[in-house]
Parts: sequence; structure tokens; C-alpha cells
Amino acid sequence: MIKVIDNFLPENEAIEFSRKFFEDKAWNYGWNMGVQESEQRAWNWHRSVGNDTMNMGQMSEVDLPEHLSLLWEYTDSALQQISGVKHKMDRYYSNSHTFGIEGPIHRDDGSLTALYYPCEDWQVEWEGGTVFFNEEITDSIKYASYKFNRMVIFKASIPHRAMPVTRECYRLRTSVVFKTSMDVTDPSYKDWYYNR
Repeated sequence: MIKVIDNFLPENEAIEFSRKFFEDKAWNYGWNMGVQESEQRAWNWHRSVGNDTMNMGQMSEVDLPEHLSLLWEYTDSALQQISGVKHKMDRYYSNSHTFGIEGPIHRDDGSLTALYYPCEDWQVEWEGGTVFFNEEITDSIKYASYKFNRMVIFKASIPHRAMPVTRECYRLRTSVVFKTSMDVTDPSYKDWYYNR
């Protein structure tokens, strides 16, 4: 199960989310680390914005900043609509990389992963999407291009990886990730369980 949803947030909210998310200087792709301002060769790589494995499973909406809380509200609704079951957030974070760095093929923990692309000025020729593989990891089964305001929701056990960006890309390829599991205390779980 891999679902790609374009224009996930209303346009004005997507733009506002991107602005608030990247206004934190830790995400400023133009940070030059002492080199001349005209050069774009020094980067910030990664920043955790939520739970880690030590407190996994204890995330709550009240822990989120306002802009992430809004994104989670839309994500929560989409997860239930797609799966038929309410999901709880186990943790959230952001991944980023630049040219020459990409993620390994892996499987996620939990039941569903929601992956949001917040970079407003992203150009499709920079690539950097997410590729999904068959169970044996012998072939790709789907590629979701990186596109501003796109949400990709998928079964966590599907092997996948963040793809590299091209040499011409001078931006951080950033995604916001929600790891989720079924909320067995919600009535929707009982309905799903007995009707599957």
C-alpha cells in the first residue's frame, strides 16, 4: 500500500508551513560556514524535531509546535481515510540530504509511515524522491518524485529509500516523517479487525 497525495495541505497553509519550518536557522540551506556568500557548498544535514527511540510511543499532539500540529491533523485524517483505522503517532522527525548523500534501503517500524515534502522551491529535475522495492528487494515497484506539498503514505514494512539529488541541486532535500501504529483503543480498530 503506497498512496501519493498531491496538494496535501491547502496552498496557503503549505506555504506557511514551509516558511515556519525552514525559518529555524538550523534548516537554513544557505549557511556557508565561513566561505564566501556567493558559494553554496556548506550545508546543514539533519535535525531531529520529535521523538527518538528512547521515548517512542509516547508522542502526543500537544508536544507539537503549531505548524507541525496542523500537518499532523491533516495526516491523521488521511491515515484513517486510507486505512479505515485511526492511527497514533509514535514519533516524528525530519531527514535531509544533499548531493552525494542518500539513504540506504530500509523498512520502517510501526504500521504506516507518512512522508511529507515541504520544500517550496523544489525543482523536479533535482530528483530526490522516494523509491519503493518489492519484498525481495530485487526490483523497484514505485517512485514518488519529490514535489512540494506532496504526502506519501505507505505500509511501514515496504522496503524503500530516499533517492539522491542531482549535482545541480543546491538545496537540502528535506522530508517530515510521521511514524504511526494502529490505535487499538479507538472504536475504528474494532470495526477494522472484525471486518477485514
